[in-house]
Amino acid sequence: MTAVSSKQLAVDQRTVSRVACRGSRQDAGSRGEGHGSRVHCTLRTAHYPLSTAGAAIGLLMWAAAILFQAAPAHADAVDNLKKTYAGIETVEARFNQKILISTLKRERESKGDFYYKRGKGFLWRYTSPSRKVFLYDGKVLWQADEEQPFVIKERVDKAKVQGSFLDLVEDVSKLDEYFTIQEVAQDKDGFVFLLLPKKEGMLKQARMWVDTKYLVRQIEITEITGNTNTLSFSSIKVNKPLDDALFILNPGKKEIMER
Repeated sequence: MTAVSSKQLAVDQRTVSRVACRGSRQDAGSRGEGHGSRVHCTLRTAHYPLSTAGAAIGLLMWAAAILFQAAPAHADAVDNLKKTYAGIETVEARFNQKILISTLKRERESKGDFYYKRGKGFLWRYTSPSRKVFLYDGKVLWQADEEQPFVIKERVDKAKVQGSFLDLVEDVSKLDEYFTIQEVAQDKDGFVFLLLPKKEGMLKQARMWVDTKYLVRQIEITEITGNTNTLSFSSIKVNKPLDDALFILNPGKKEIMER
């Protein structure tokens, strides 16, 4: 075994302390009050080589410390998100939707109003580019287009669609029942959650952006086909009275087509 000179050891110690110092400054500067932070660090090994076992062990200990500091931020963010939505009975918001069809490399954009009421379901009322309705009442999915002479009625088997788009909207307080929260990142606007469905289906992954009040501001859904569906919310109102009639679709004289 080759002996390590005191000069080599001194170089390695300076290298480790320099990297650790960078980590400490970044951690201190990005820590959010009350819910921790995610720490981003870069090790430039090409410029600062570690050539001794002692220095390598020191670096590993430093990295482990950073990971354990980041873990509470993950847990706190998830808990705060769940607690926020456990206390929400109604949501009303404007939405903007962008759907990218991967095979066609084409994007469709729509706008409208979103309504949610616990125990009643949720309603997407599209106003642009055409007027249509997408309603889920807890048992049935209804789709109605102003220009079509029929409405579509589709019964939903919740056991078969776990970890789908419905679970991202119906009750965010139960998010971790249907999704593995793979990653939580923090930025100046709040948190970003990377979600993987626990049950295989059409949904490959989803990202959810929440603000500093732990309200969902954007959801990006990626399907196994490569298609993406991005929903952005604005003018959000919570716990305001909403009429139950909003969540009942009246087809009028239109034909009902069941799936």
